Amino acid sequence: MYRKEYWKNLKEQLIECLRWIVAGIFVGATTGGLIYIFQLFLFLGIDTISPALSHLWGVILLPPVGLFLSGLVISKTSSRIRHGLVRVFVAVHREKGIMGILSIPVEILAYTATVAFGGSGGREGPAIMVSAAWASNLGRLPVLRGLSSRYIVIAGVAASFSALFNAPIAGAVFAAELFFLNDIEYRAIALSGFASISAHLVYIHLLPNALYFSVPLNIRNYNLPSKNIVVYILLGILSGVVSSFWTRFFRTVQLSFRRWKRALYLKTALAGGILSILYAVNHIFIGKDLHIWGLGYETINTLFENPCEIATLVIIFLLVGKMVATALTVGSGAAGGLVLPTFFIGAAVGALFGQLPLGIPPEIASVAGALSFFASSTNTPLAMTIFSAEAAGTSLILPTMVASLVGHIISRNDSIFTDAKLFSRQKI
Repeated sequence: MYRKEYWKNLKEQLIECLRWIVAGIFVGATTGGLIYIFQLFLFLGIDTISPALSHLWGVILLPPVGLFLSGLVISKTSSRIRHGLVRVFVAVHREKGIMGILSIPVEILAYTATVAFGGSGGREGPAIMVSAAWASNLGRLPVLRGLSSRYIVIAGVAASFSALFNAPIAGAVFAAELFFLNDIEYRAIALSGFASISAHLVYIHLLPNALYFSVPLNIRNYNLPSKNIVVYILLGILSGVVSSFWTRFFRTVQLSFRRWKRALYLKTALAGGILSILYAVNHIFIGKDLHIWGLGYETINTLFENPCEIATLVIIFLLVGKMVATALTVGSGAAGGLVLPTFFIGAAVGALFGQLPLGIPPEIASVAGALSFFASSTNTPLAMTIFSAEAAGTSLILPTMVASLVGHIISRNDSIFTDAKLFSRQKI
């Protein structure tokens, strides 16, 4: 009798395991394809409009127009629960993973208007929103019935991070840390893991030349002495302090725009007008090669590869300017993510730290600074430690882990996504 029960239970466990594997692969593969379509729209907008940003008149005229269009699209279509990452947290924590399919085209159109016209926002926030909505609707299919819709949505989020950053392991852990701060659910990581791997494989097949961080090869082969652990602690302290300021500054700007009782598209247009002034200063005094508008991949890669060739005052301007530009863009209500701008700010923090005579290569300080600053700003130290290995090899694991943990302790669970987490638990 006991033996029959054992084999029966084992059979059920194997069937359930197979269902989870198939579900993760299905969600991840289709999400990878969706992110590819998202990127095509984004690249089309950037290739068509963004070349004008290389001219002074472009950085003055385009941002107000783009942010106005983004605010207009959102204000005419969004629900009372708002758009973006807030909507995803609401779905996961309050609505059993249920999201509408119409969120996808709205977010794609609004975000393309933001970034193509020079708004300072990352693609990851809108991509997470799009992937979560897609995964939520996949969860209603008969083949996925019986699985937790919340886990499926989280798997979609992991798949989007994996595809965009070429980091399948970090993607799964990032999604779990993002949604379950103090009580990580490992079954969610299991589903997210298969989704991340399949999304990564599909995405790099469809778009092999996608935008990734360019980590210098000399970093991958560098042997860091463990005696520098004190230096990594100092880097973590700096990352934690600056990330705390960044979080509070962004939240202050966001609340100021919310309290201003005007139409959303008027708020975003005003933010775009202020951005024009800031971008003009950037264009006139620093040039177009190092800039704070748009995605900012080129500037991040320069901070990673050649931080010693950038003047200290220029790095300070990039750090402060990116904070202001992102707070105005996303805080005003325009579509845009905070992930990539936070990496940008962190790279500038690390580049400044690397100019101190502390015995570590500036390139390593810049990359480790970007990762530890992001970990401090989002409470994802484990995901960033894994990401460091996937992006730059094992040489960065020690400095990233030490600096991320120290920064996380200083930030005290405060996060740039805290508003989304709190809103998802409040009564509407």
